[in-house]
Amino acid sequence: MKGLARRFFKTQVNGDLRMSNKEVFDRLKLNSRQWFQTSNTKLANAVRKINTELGRERISFARIEFPGSYSFATSQTQLWGFNRSPFRMALLFLLFGKMLLPSNDDVRKQRTASCNELYKGKPNETEEGKRDRKALGMFCRYAALGHPNRKGSILYADSITSTLKRFSTISIGR
Repeated sequence: MKGLARRFFKTQVNGDLRMSNKEVFDRLKLNSRQWFQTSNTKLANAVRKINTELGRERISFARIEFPGSYSFATSQTQLWGFNRSPFRMALLFLLFGKMLLPSNDDVRKQRTASCNELYKGKPNETEEGKRDRKALGMFCRYAALGHPNRKGSILYADSITSTLKRFSTISIGR
């Protein structure tokens, strides 16, 4: 996981690309917190703007309460992560970390096939183009990481249902 995170987040130190484990995880935590705060703010603002334009409360924002204990790679995570089966972990150990663990989501196989098709090599590809294509392919294959797993999707569904109930009560009362 640390190796994959380092591939996503690189910093330059004296001309070398290096990050300590602490820097990697601090960066991941910061990105998660910024995403959570920014997405809630932007979505709530968009809802307010549309309702203002409509002149009435027609749309409601369902805020998801997602505590840090549900974050990526925690013991109580509510997000898709890596397939850490004993077989894969043994293989990772035997290969000295030279392989990447696959994600553990339900559509991994279909997404991987789509990503491989979308980012397949092209004739006369430059080395820079090849590097860029491989990086985009990796981002594509790991698209599920950080998205709600089955338990996390229940949090979303409960928040949406609760918001709809409050919204329908307000609408009926008008």
